[in-house]
Amino acid sequence: MKNFIKIITVIVAATIFTQCSASKNIKNVQIKPPFNVIKATYTSWVGGQPGIRGITVQVEIDNPNITLDSVYFRGIKSVLKIDKSTTMPIFVSSFVLPKKSKDFILDADPKKEYGNEPPRISTKFPFQLKKNEAVVSYFYKGKVRYFKIIELIDVN
Repeated sequence: MKNFIKIITVIVAATIFTQCSASKNIKNVQIKPPFNVIKATYTSWVGGQPGIRGITVQVEIDNPNITLDSVYFRGIKSVLKIDKSTTMPIFVSSFVLPKKSKDFILDADPKKEYGNEPPRISTKFPFQLKKNEAVVSYFYKGKVRYFKIIELIDVN
């Protein structure tokens, strides 16, 4: 009987902790923000040097009183800046994608392994998004709020 109570307690505690971490991501995301997204697009680009590539994200909204802050897209957070050459508020963000990792040299002789770079440890991304989804952070009434864009259009 004691083992049964211990098992039930562990299951209940695990469920509670799982629900807390899952609700953290959804709690601050607004369903109806104080603006409408007119157009949200992204473009993949390749730089002038080998291995340099990235993505540019553009978000056009209808409310000039709202300032978008950052975009979370494909596991990367990037700051949005307003494009001042247009009359409608268009926010643009360009970010460089991480370089593909090199192959490791593995050998019985440790001297031949010299030059291997350690793997980069990434921080946990706060949102679970599909390939063409993004989350935009913005300021409204003094608080940071989040809005999920369901479909970014690839303009490549």
